[in-house]
Amino acid sequence: MGDEMWRFEFKLAALTAALACTCCNASAGELHVFEHNRSVMNLYMVSDKVRITYETPRPGLSEAGVRSGTVLFAGTYDGERFEGTAYAFKAGCQPAPYAVLGRSAGNGQIVLNGPAPVRAKNGCAVTGYSVESPHARLRFSYSTTHH
Repeated sequence: MGDEMWRFEFKLAALTAALACTCCNASAGELHVFEHNRSVMNLYMVSDKVRITYETPRPGLSEAGVRSGTVLFAGTYDGERFEGTAYAFKAGCQPAPYAVLGRSAGNGQIVLNGPAPVRAKNGCAVTGYSVESPHARLRFSYSTTHH
């Protein structure tokens, strides 16, 4: 019994090490955890491609269809600037895409800006875009607690 347990623990340790190498290898990409409006976010980076997804959405976002894995931003990072598409969510509606640009703001902050969709009050139609929208500035803070 002791020998079997040792083999199991050895195999488990080998599998864990293999998965760690696969998931965290620089050639496979990088994962960073951020916080955004009380949600925990995952930032995935492979080469110059970046994707920010919800890991743990804040209460209330599920009504808008946001779940763990939902994409908030997809784009590129050239070492200085982020550029791509962000999505605004509204209950009962498809996510509304819009263009954003941003940079690292220092102190573990990333800020993305772009005129965000304005929707019809009683519907899903996008009626325009505004820099005054609450979605026009997306701020992400590097998480020191969710690693």
